[in-house]
Amino acid sequence: MSEKLNKYYAVVPLSLESLFEEELKQLGITEFKSKKAGCFFTTTTLGMMKANLWTRYASRILLQVGERNYRTEDDIYKFTFSIPWENYFTEKQSIKISLSAKNCPLKSIKFLTLRVKDAVCDRFRERSGARPDVEKHNPDIQICRQPKSHSLS
Repeated sequence: MSEKLNKYYAVVPLSLESLFEEELKQLGITEFKSKKAGCFFTTTTLGMMKANLWTRYASRILLQVGERNYRTEDDIYKFTFSIPWENYFTEKQSIKISLSAKNCPLKSIKFLTLRVKDAVCDRFRERSGARPDVEKHNPDIQICRQPKSHSLS
């Protein structure tokens, strides 16, 4: 039985993307696509752990938990609420939401950040009656937007 494949994004310094690709190849990871200052790749959890352990070029490796197009902040709230966050962490852990965007059609990234935080917390509160705390400086879990314009990941 083969292990489930997941999508990841590695944050890589500008101009070192091809060197990170070589590391992935050496680890047996063949599904990847570099872009400016990063690399999308698909592998098993074990493959991601190997990449995280052995990379000399990626500063962070992020798990993609979903992807969807949006038009409004409400679209993003509904999509974020639909993600099974309880599969990744518990309400006892603290979170931080970090969003950034290029060419975003929405008016305020700060408001959008609050809507994402609300959706995550509302999902936990609906299922367990408790919600995770927000910690700005040293969170257990950081939820961020993957660098891709007009979609939240």
